[in-house]
Amino acid sequence: MTVSESTRLSRGLQWADVAFMLWAAMFLGALGAMVQSLWVSLISAALLLGIFGAYDRILRNNTGLKRGLFAGCVLGAFVGTVGLLLGGEIAGVRSGAVLGTTLGVCLGGVIGIVSRAEFEKGERFFSKAFLFVGSIALGAFLGGAVGLFAGIFIGLVVQLPLGWLIGVLAAALVGSYLGRSFKRRRSGLIGAVIGGLITGISLLLGGAFAGLVLGAIAGCLAPMSFVALIGAVGGLSARGLKAGIVEAFEAPSEILEQGAVPFLLPAVMTGAIVGTSGSGPEGLVVITAALGLMGMLFGAFGDMNGRSGQQVTFRTVAEMAMMGVDEWPVRRVVQEVIGPSRKQAVWGGVLGVCVGLVGSGLGFGLILLLLNLSHTLSTE
Repeated sequence: MTVSESTRLSRGLQWADVAFMLWAAMFLGALGAMVQSLWVSLISAALLLGIFGAYDRILRNNTGLKRGLFAGCVLGAFVGTVGLLLGGEIAGVRSGAVLGTTLGVCLGGVIGIVSRAEFEKGERFFSKAFLFVGSIALGAFLGGAVGLFAGIFIGLVVQLPLGWLIGVLAAALVGSYLGRSFKRRRSGLIGAVIGGLITGISLLLGGAFAGLVLGAIAGCLAPMSFVALIGAVGGLSARGLKAGIVEAFEAPSEILEQGAVPFLLPAVMTGAIVGTSGSGPEGLVVITAALGLMGMLFGAFGDMNGRSGQQVTFRTVAEMAMMGVDEWPVRRVVQEVIGPSRKQAVWGGVLGVCVGLVGSGLGFGLILLLLNLSHTLSTE
C-alpha cells in the first residue's frame, strides 16, 4: 500500500466526529444569532462542515483536522469581535481608508508581538525593548499599508456606479496572475474566468461574502501592485517608457512563478478581515468560518504527513494565516478529495452539510431563546 493510499483509508462514521461537527455548526449558529443573520450562519456552517466531513472520511487520522478547525474558529471569533468593536461599515473611499488602516494597524501590531524576535540570554534591556517595539511597529506599518489599500479598493467598488465592474476586472487580473504560476497553457485564462465568476457571484450575494472576496482580492493586489511599481521604475530608468510598462505587467507574474504564492496569504487575510468587518455585523460569522477553514486545512497538512495535531495551536494558526508559510501543498490537498476515495469524500461532505445546517439552526434558535428568556426576566 502506498503512502497516498494509506491516507485515504475510510475511518467510517465516528459519532465523536459528528458531535464535534455539531458543536462547530452550533458555534457558528450562535454567532449568527448574535448578529441577527440566520442565512449567513447557515451557508457558512454548511460550507465549512461540508469540507470538514469530506476530509474526515478519507484521512486515516483527523486529530490535526479537528484541532485546526477549533483553533481557527476561536481565533476567527476573536478577530471578528475586534472588528465589531472598532465598528463602522465601508460606504465609500473615506470610510474604507479609515477602517482599513485601523484594522490593519491593529492586526499587524498583534502579529508583530506574536512574531517578535527571540531574545538572547544576557541581552540588555534596551536591546530587548528596541526589538520588541520594532517588531510591533513593523507589523503595524505593513498591516496598515495593506489595510489602507484594501479599504480604498472596497470603497471604490461600493461608491462608484460601475464599481462592480472594477471588482470583477481586478479579480480576473489576480486570477490570471495566479493561474500563470502553475506554468500551464491556458491556466492564466482559466484563472481569470474563475476569479471573475467568483467575484461576480459574491457581489450578487452582497454583504459579508462580497466583503470577504473583495477584501481578499485587494489584499492580493497590494503586494502585487508594489512589485509592479518596482518593475515599472526599474524598466523606465533602464530602457524607457515602453520597457517600464512591460516590466510593470510582467513583474508580478515572475514573482509568483518563483513560488511567492504562499507569502501572499498574510496580505490576503488582512484584506479579507477588512472586507468582512466593513460589511457589517454578519462579517463576524464569515471571518470565523474563513479562519476555521484555514486552520482546518493547516491541520490536514499535518495529518497527511503523519504529524497529526503536533503543530496545531492558536499561535501556529495565527502565524500561518497572518505570516505566510514556506510550503502550501494546495494541489495535494485537492487531490485527496478527487482521487480514488472521492465517493467517501462526497458522502462525508453531504453529511457535513446536513450537520452544518441542522447545527447552525439549533445554535441560532438556542441563543434567540436565551436572549428572549433573559429579556422576559429583566422586564418582570
